[in-house]
Parts: sequence; C-alpha cells; structure tokens
Amino acid sequence: MPYPDRLFRCNINATTPGEVVVNTVWVQSDALAAGITPQRVADKVRDKWAEMVTAGIGAGASSPLAPYFANGTRFTSVTAYRVNALGKATDQAEAVFGAAAKGVGSMALPPQCAIVTTLLTGAPGRSARGRLFLGGLSTFLTEEGRVTAQAQAVLANNMAGFYIAVRDQTGGDDFRPVVVSPTTGQARKITRIQIGNVVDTMRSRRGKLVEGRLAVAVDE
Repeated sequence: MPYPDRLFRCNINATTPGEVVVNTVWVQSDALAAGITPQRVADKVRDKWAEMVTAGIGAGASSPLAPYFANGTRFTSVTAYRVNALGKATDQAEAVFGAAAKGVGSMALPPQCAIVTTLLTGAPGRSARGRLFLGGLSTFLTEEGRVTAQAQAVLANNMAGFYIAVRDQTGGDDFRPVVVSPTTGQARKITRIQIGNVVDTMRSRRGKLVEGRLAVAVDE
C-alpha cells in the first residue's frame, strides 16, 4: 500500500548531556492548497511544542513541561519532510526553537530513561499504534520508582494538548497528527494518548553508554 498524499514527517530535535535526541511526529493535510508546505508544518509543530514546554498547553494542562526536563535538555529545531507514495522524503524545511525551549529541572534521570507516550487510533494491532519517547528527563519519581500522579497528569494533559493544538492549527481536521504504519504506510488519525507511571528504558540509548568497570580483588 502506498503512503497517502500530503503526508509530512516532523523530527523534533533536542540535545541532552552527551546525546542528540529525535522524536518523530507525523502530520497529514486534507487540504489540496499548495500552502501546506514543509516550512508551514515545521513552524506550526515548533510553535506548539515550544508552548507546551514553556507555558503548558491544552485545557487540562496545569503547568509547563520545562520542570520535567533536566536543565541539560534543549530543544533545537523541528525538521519537516514531505513524504511521497514510497515513504521517501522529497523536500524539507527547518524551524529553529528559541532559547526558552529547554528543561529547567535540577536533577536528571539517566539518559536511557524515557516516558512513553502511546498514540492510539481506535484500530486494533501494533501497526495502528504509535509511540513518542520523552527523554532528557528530570527526577519526578515516588519512593517506589514510579512516576508521581501529579507528573503523570501534567505530562498526559500537555501531550494531549499538543496533538489537539497541532490538529486545530488550520481548522478542524484539515491538518492532523497521525500514526503511520511502518509496514503498509497507512495513516490513521490519533484519537487518544496514554502515558503510564513507569519509566521506560530505551535500549538504543543504553547501548551508547560505554561502561567503565572497576575490579577489586577479594581472594587471589
């Protein structure tokens, strides 16, 4: 199955101590107008992500996400790619974040730790679900090592608010975030998001950490 028309892949680029982090948001336009360009998409995704980090976004968002990211986490840019029927990028544009789009948390979780945002479409099967990983996090855990109820609510409401705001940028469903199946290329609109209260470990990030070992003799 070919990828649908008017599909854009947006990479939200950030730096954390020792690593570059990329999150991907897929956006589809229903409009036939030529005005839906990679630059327009990049600008709008950048603006709403920055609003989420610095001020909070959405009706249920009680605070911004900046305190939930470590102070070494900085969002740098959004790169939007127009994707053709084969899933290949044909042209691209970049929107740069301002200096305020950064974490302000005083303590950091290990770089391999992330909060997973699960993107639901109402359809069954793994290919109908998406995931977005929030890394570069500050510490907001209970004594049992779980995400606090307050942090879970702030994260979930802000992430839902972000996707709603992206969808409503140009009016209704003319411009909407979607989940794209990696096997079929089918795009489905996101209907709900979920955030759990357990921190995820990303194997790719853990694998980049070179472990130094110290051996101490016990009985030789």
